[in-house]
Amino acid sequence: EGVRFLLRDHGQPAAFHGTLGDLLSVDAAHRRAIEAALGESAVAVVVDGALDAVEAIEVLKNSRKGTVTFLPIDRFGGKNDAPVLEDGQTEGVVGWAETLVSSKPAFRDVVRSLLANVLVVDELKTALEIAPRYKDNQLSIVTLDGEIVHCSGAMRGGQGGDSAADKLGRKSTIEALQKEIAELEIRWAETREKLEKQSQRVQELMA
Repeated sequence: EGVRFLLRDHGQPAAFHGTLGDLLSVDAAHRRAIEAALGESAVAVVVDGALDAVEAIEVLKNSRKGTVTFLPIDRFGGKNDAPVLEDGQTEGVVGWAETLVSSKPAFRDVVRSLLANVLVVDELKTALEIAPRYKDNQLSIVTLDGEIVHCSGAMRGGQGGDSAADKLGRKSTIEALQKEIAELEIRWAETREKLEKQSQRVQELMA
């Protein structure tokens, strides 16, 4: 409710860029893994600065419109070095999560901070084989199906009702569908014009 109020009903200020999930482009094959890695951050609102978040929180409190997580761009930055994989540890490895996501340059520090220590692999078996070797690192391993194995020992998995598409890439999906609709409308107009001409010709021949 809070996100909808801030971005739609309240009028989206220039300093508000939308939810993180809407600002990312992810291939369909990697979408579930990235959604799992981001967790609730996928629906957090990206803003220019911490002061913008403070103002928005006051608005939410005064209007009683729920709570929202904010990602102020000015609070992210610096280098986030991912652990170095052991030589030969490539079988079943898809890649580092941050490299599987596309975004505008303005949001890269946010994406890097959230996904720098996340490795994407093909399946749970691969994740369980890799995890024990990196116990001293804050590494999380996520599978293409969205299961997560933390090198601390914790694991997370299962099947929810929401699809990854519900949180990631909605904006790009909507834009692609709108483009497809526009193209279909053009083709339909051309087809209808041809149909009308053919019908007119038939009428002329029958006269």
